[in-house]
Amino acid sequence: MVDIASFTKSLKTAWIKKYLDDSNRGKWKDFFELELRKYGGKLVFTRNLNKVDTSKLISVQDPFLQEILEIWSEVNLDDKIETEQQFLEQHIWHNSLIRIENRLVFYKHLFLHGITKVAQLMMDSHRFLPLADFISTYNIRIHPIKYFGLISALRHYYNTNLLGKKSSSTDTPDTFSETFIKNDKANRVVYQKLLSFKSTVPLKSQEKWNDNIKSDERCSADWTSAYCLAARCTKSTKLVTSNSDVFIKFYQ
Repeated sequence: MVDIASFTKSLKTAWIKKYLDDSNRGKWKDFFELELRKYGGKLVFTRNLNKVDTSKLISVQDPFLQEILEIWSEVNLDDKIETEQQFLEQHIWHNSLIRIENRLVFYKHLFLHGITKVAQLMMDSHRFLPLADFISTYNIRIHPIKYFGLISALRHYYNTNLLGKKSSSTDTPDTFSETFIKNDKANRVVYQKLLSFKSTVPLKSQEKWNDNIKSDERCSADWTSAYCLAARCTKSTKLVTSNSDVFIKFYQ
């Protein structure tokens, strides 16, 4: 257990997994549903919201549920879209990345008609649907200013973050929430995500030791083995958790 705070947070997300599990018919879920019903119920856990937007958008009385929502916004937030396919799969409503006048977007009548993802507003990966085509395709009436405002917000995000970038992969990676739901050990997924925010690879230290041993062509550093060796050689917590140089001294 590297970080106790992250570990306890990961344990609390087990309640989210149980809440999203339709086969779980526990009576306690009624309390969650009572608080979250007006925000979409289970849909709360599919939205791409940061902590600030979560606290502004969702107001619940139960402090435990509020804590769970804050933890979820910390691990579930996808704050960087790197491929066009990821952009197309983004949820439009209550997404911290998509804003109009710095406010989150939610058009209830479009949501009720099943319009939820960016791909539904596009002709292809580069062109958005003209208003007339959108109306004829989905048989929905919408004020032109609202529609063009939404398209403008999406186009601005695309031009700012993805224009000119090429991706060799057409696969759509699972979102964190999808990975979380599918995984039998969901707590571990959350724990690893939280640790990734606090840990970094000691690249400078690795480069230093690579320079020192590069004269010997037979010597190549297996960093995974080097970092694990201290834990195998001693029970001393201080040595096991010390900096990377100590690990490599053991390795040499």
